[in-house]
Amino acid sequence: AICELIKGESVYDILGLAFLNSDKNVWSRKPSYIEDLDSLPFPDWSLVENVYNTGIVVTSRGCKSNCNFCSVSRFWKGYRHRSAGNIVAEMDLFYQKTQQRNFVFVDDAFGAEGSYAEELCELLESRNYILNVTMRPIDATRELLSALSKAGCNKIAFGIESGSACMLKSLCKSNDLEVNYQALRYSVEFG
Repeated sequence: AICELIKGESVYDILGLAFLNSDKNVWSRKPSYIEDLDSLPFPDWSLVENVYNTGIVVTSRGCKSNCNFCSVSRFWKGYRHRSAGNIVAEMDLFYQKTQQRNFVFVDDAFGAEGSYAEELCELLESRNYILNVTMRPIDATRELLSALSKAGCNKIAFGIESGSACMLKSLCKSNDLEVNYQALRYSVEFG
């Protein structure tokens, strides 16, 4: 919306804009969601100082769960992910520019569709990158955690939320205590 405003477009024609006009709230048309995440350009890392020496990578948008405390599924309206090849190309470019091998996948639900995540891990195996991911316990299959380990993952943050079955149910979590325990057992198994 900022680019359109700078170009002088009418505020009424800009998608996704809300504003106050004569004490009335005005909402323009909702923008459509970008379905093809591979169509987005890679970040321009020259614009920020990378004090952590880490590549921040978003491999997907959205979440398949509908936890009642979380806005992700409502904000992104579903779940979609980039292709494994596109993600690796971004990571390789970051490495070429910075010589840094550390990456954090900041997805809300990395691996919610395991096939792309397993393909990504396979492509990363020979690159000697260090990965940190955030994922739902329900997506932590034995196959995916094994693949993550082989790809260089050394840290996983799981959205466990609670050790109480009653609390998990009240939060509308897609995982239960056994799913949480299983994710942790696989994590220990694959280091």
